[in-house]
Amino acid sequence: MTATKFVDSIFKHQSWLVLKACFNLIDGNRATLKLASKKIIKIRDSKYPAGLLCPGSFFKNIPVEKIAKKILAKIDQTKVIEGKLPVAVLLDAVGAKGERVGGVAVSDFHSNFIINTGRGKQAEVKKLAAKLKAKVRKKFDIELVEEVRYIG
Repeated sequence: MTATKFVDSIFKHQSWLVLKACFNLIDGNRATLKLASKKIIKIRDSKYPAGLLCPGSFFKNIPVEKIAKKILAKIDQTKVIEGKLPVAVLLDAVGAKGERVGGVAVSDFHSNFIINTGRGKQAEVKKLAAKLKAKVRKKFDIELVEEVRYIG
C-alpha cells in the first residue's frame, strides 16, 4: 500500500534563495481591497487568541481529486471546502488535539495548528509533525505535507 503524496512549487523543495522577483499586478479598487482585508483580519481575530506562537496551518489541505475513492468514502463530505479536504478533519479523526512533544503541542482549538508553548525547539516540532503524519498515514493512507518551511 502506497500513501498518497502531494507536491507543489519547486521553490518549496529546493534549497534555493530567491534574491529577486518581478510581479505584474493589476489595478484594483482600493476601498474594496481594504474592506476585504479588514473582514479577513476580523475573522482571524475572532478565531484565534492574540499572541499565539504558531505559524498558522501546519499541513497543507488536500485536493479531493488526489484522495483515493475508498479513503474519501470514509470522510464526511460536508467537511470538504472548495474542493479541498481540510487536514484538520484528518487530524481530528486521529485524536491530534492536545498531542505534545516537549515545548510544542497541537492546539486544543484547531488540530492543524502546532503551537509553541514558550520554549519549543525545532527538533520538537519535527518530532511532533512526524508523529501526526504517522497517525494519519496509518488510519487514512494519506501522507501529510508540511506547509511550513524549516530554516536552519
